[in-house]
Amino acid sequence: MPRATRDNRCSHASPFFRVVPTLSLAVAAAVCLCLTPTSHAGGWRQATDPVADVTAPAQDRQALDPAEQKARCERLGEQSRTAKSAKDYSALIEAIQADLLQYQYLSAYEEYLRTLAAFALTRRGELRMEVGFEFALANNEAQTAQAFDQAMSDFDQALAHQPSQWKAHLNRGVILGKRSQWEDAAAACQKSIAARPAQTHAYFNLAEIEYQMGRFAEAIQNYDKVLATAPNDVQALNGQALALIADGRGADAIGIYESLVEQRPQEAWLWANLGDAYQDQGRWSDAERVYLRGLEIQQHSSLYRRLAWLYATCPDSQWNRPEAAVAVAKRAISGAKQVTAAHWDALAAAQAAAGSFTDAVDSQAQALLLAPDKAEYTQRQSQYQQQQPFVQVLKVASEKALIQ
Repeated sequence: MPRATRDNRCSHASPFFRVVPTLSLAVAAAVCLCLTPTSHAGGWRQATDPVADVTAPAQDRQALDPAEQKARCERLGEQSRTAKSAKDYSALIEAIQADLLQYQYLSAYEEYLRTLAAFALTRRGELRMEVGFEFALANNEAQTAQAFDQAMSDFDQALAHQPSQWKAHLNRGVILGKRSQWEDAAAACQKSIAARPAQTHAYFNLAEIEYQMGRFAEAIQNYDKVLATAPNDVQALNGQALALIADGRGADAIGIYESLVEQRPQEAWLWANLGDAYQDQGRWSDAERVYLRGLEIQQHSSLYRRLAWLYATCPDSQWNRPEAAVAVAKRAISGAKQVTAAHWDALAAAQAAAGSFTDAVDSQAQALLLAPDKAEYTQRQSQYQQQQPFVQVLKVASEKALIQ
């Protein structure tokens, strides 16, 4: 189910997923010192799902004295503690797999090595995922896809060793979400939660995914779970407010944003989203006031664009100011670090409101080149071609993004 929007004047940014870098296994290395063949030291979970068999048949593996098994585990644990780069983790993974193929280990030691392998694979996957994010910022789609594929392979292998590796599930969900595979991303988050119910990162990511899927009530509930632990989490509060607007509860969202701007008055993006919440409720005067207040803090193109949209499309003639809308929309484009479909969409709406339909058609054509979801942009283009301006009918929803 596609994400629902009330107005596509701007494209919502990708959800803000959270990742948790896997900690060094210094603690696990220390735990290894007190391993005994009959214990599962360190509180590791017994795998309940089928585990990929990376060991050779017992008769093909060399028997080791328990003391030597313990010593080898200690050395590999120390290697994990000092590993930093993808190359380091690759060496660790190869060493563990070689040991599992060559030697017979008692069950506790083998479980430790599988846990260590899952850690190393997860950490290497995180490093590869970070590379993918860097390529994505550079708009290098091919390299982004390759890096994400490598990371996913690492996370899948980690889960073959240890199905309860909650960070591997979490990071799989991030990549699946980045690829807009929402159902699979949500399932990965659920598995991460099942493996580690006390952590909040998967609840946050699941809420972001549910927003994209149009499951606003569920998203609100999962933001609540984050806020129960961290009541001042601004990203969770912002996400919840946007979900409330999309769920038809804009008045509640206003309360959240009013509280946030009181606490953080120098953050312009909060004023911008408060203005959007006011627009959602038809409070045009308040919307203009807070947009202007945000511009006093930061001359950001997104604030100009939102103000232009208000002046161009407001159904209240008192606030419909076409000439001002055109000027402000052009200011938004000239000041943008990256011009988006939303910028051209606002300019087109302003030009149409001013009666310059030829210019509006040209500007909307630029918006369509950049728009991720073209349906509403195409609908507005059709109106401009028929010399009809666009006027808000439904209440608008806030842009799902922090101002960068």
